[in-house]
Amino acid sequence: MCLVLVYLLSFTYPVYSLPQINEVVNGQADYHVDGNTMTINATNDTIINYNGFNIGSGETVIINLPDSTSRILNRVSCK
Repeated sequence: MCLVLVYLLSFTYPVYSLPQINEVVNGQADYHVDGNTMTINATNDTIINYNGFNIGSGETVIINLPDSTSRILNRVSCK
């Protein structure tokens, strides 16, 4: 039993701290995570509630909006 536990603990898995989307409350948004990169595609005036919005070292978050006049509200709630 101890050998199995030591064997399982010897593997390391990447832990990412990317944003945790709770819900989109206005507009439309979808997201995709590929490794350590999160891409969010949103419409103008989108409001997204997050449970957390952390970006760790070596991580990237890309937010795509329709044009340069578009806006987004990223709201983080700390519960």
